[in-house]
Amino acid sequence: MGAILDGSVSDQMRVEDGLGMMIASPGGRSESGKEGGRRKGDSTSGSSGQEGGHMLGEWSATALCGNDLLSSCLYTIGLVTQNAGKVAPLSFIFVSVVLYLIKSVYSMAVLSFPHNGGSYNVLAHVAPRPLAAFAATLSIISYIATCVVSAVSACDYLSKVVDISPVWASVVLLLFFAALVLTGLKESSSIAFGIFFVHCITLLVLAVSCFVFAASEGFSVLWLNIDQPYPRVKMAGSEMSSSLGVALFLGFSSAMLGVSGYETTVG
Repeated sequence: MGAILDGSVSDQMRVEDGLGMMIASPGGRSESGKEGGRRKGDSTSGSSGQEGGHMLGEWSATALCGNDLLSSCLYTIGLVTQNAGKVAPLSFIFVSVVLYLIKSVYSMAVLSFPHNGGSYNVLAHVAPRPLAAFAATLSIISYIATCVVSAVSACDYLSKVVDISPVWASVVLLLFFAALVLTGLKESSSIAFGIFFVHCITLLVLAVSCFVFAASEGFSVLWLNIDQPYPRVKMAGSEMSSSLGVALFLGFSSAMLGVSGYETTVG
């Protein structure tokens, strides 16, 4: 009986001590409750934001990122071959190796800073702002050069079919796209997928045509191209003979110009 009374008394004392602690610090329970509710609310709002946000499909995202590379394959082949000659395939292989080497760094940067801005956005978080602004300036110059090279290449191909001036046609083409940008036109995932589909079909037709030609005519044209000397280098108004190293360097530089802009495709 004494043990039972002692136990009930001790239980009552523990209850009173607990009530005293709650009264002494009334904000403890409420703050913890608020924090728990805040954590729950954050998790709930985060999940609802992910569910309610518009997510591109796999094909649309692939089209947005792949158009830059596939279009580069179409218009840089002639430029790289003009500078590298018979070692043009090696130049493209070197560019592919470089892109593969930066794949892990690029993926980490995209996951860390999933916003538009490209190299400037990354450098703005890890380097001084002047350095980031300098990188952004170089990127803009690179993009302008890429636009000019793309327009001249397209109009040069078109001049072989239609009697036009490649220079003036390039100017008109650039002014047309500049007007589209100034009017506020933005990229569309559906249009990007259509362009991506055309690129894939064009490359597929080109590859099949090459295999059919090689099967019917043999590799005589290939051996004839291999026997050709390296293209002569034009520098400061004069021409000089080229070598394997110079041809690879010029071909690699032209091919890298074609893939410039790949770092901003996720934006």
